[in-house]
Amino acid sequence: MEKDFRIGAEIQILAKLNTSFQLLQSMKIFVINLDRDEERLKFAQEQAEKNGFSFERVAGVFAKEMSASELKKDVNYLRFTLRMGKRPGLGEIGCALSHIKIYRKMVEENLPYACILEDDIFILDNFKEQLEKIGKWFDPKKPTVVRLNMPVETDKTNEPVIRDHIAYSACSYCLNLAAAKALLKDNFPVHTFADDWPTWNKLKIIELYNSNPKVCWHNNAASGFNSTIVGINREENGWGKEYSVRRKILKGLSLIYESLYSKLHH
Repeated sequence: MEKDFRIGAEIQILAKLNTSFQLLQSMKIFVINLDRDEERLKFAQEQAEKNGFSFERVAGVFAKEMSASELKKDVNYLRFTLRMGKRPGLGEIGCALSHIKIYRKMVEENLPYACILEDDIFILDNFKEQLEKIGKWFDPKKPTVVRLNMPVETDKTNEPVIRDHIAYSACSYCLNLAAAKALLKDNFPVHTFADDWPTWNKLKIIELYNSNPKVCWHNNAASGFNSTIVGINREENGWGKEYSVRRKILKGLSLIYESLYSKLHH
């Protein structure tokens, strides 16, 4: 009887280890790259080769080429304007839809985890090792996003991640399937930025963490590129002097709208 119990326990342990291995093996790395940006793709491929990993290219969405009907279908302009205090720029729309393409792929392919990189990210030597640690740490039941490029106080903890609440940027991160589903549900049609992590974290749509330590660097000087997915100047995107005033005025209306929207759609 005791022998059977030990065998049963060993089988359970092996099953858990096998499941963990399968989950880690299935963590795909996606790189977002516009069709016209061949030099950026070459840069990403060189980064991958240097650091010993492969990736799947996902064609970035160039919103300037979208028709008016496509934009109307894929973007909730009213909700975006109320929430952000401005109409979305085409670069912001394209960026959000590019990331949403990968969330859909995760759902369609039933990927438990994925790593998403934009094509101008500079990869550090610890990338592959840290990604494995994050893969083991992930809890598939909790919708979780782990950003990879934020500096953290590495001497405060031995955990591979540190909780975050306020940081933006969607140039490099990992997320699990639960987070992909949650972000798809909340941000399609698009009504906010691709990197509105603080809001999603505050609303408990996802849990936000940073890699400890960071494993990449988003710096134009390092890659030699300027942003093209969000590549529209601040004035054209509506970030003028009146922005903060306008957003304060719309904030109250946004709270009312979001409350009504939530009741109608959830």
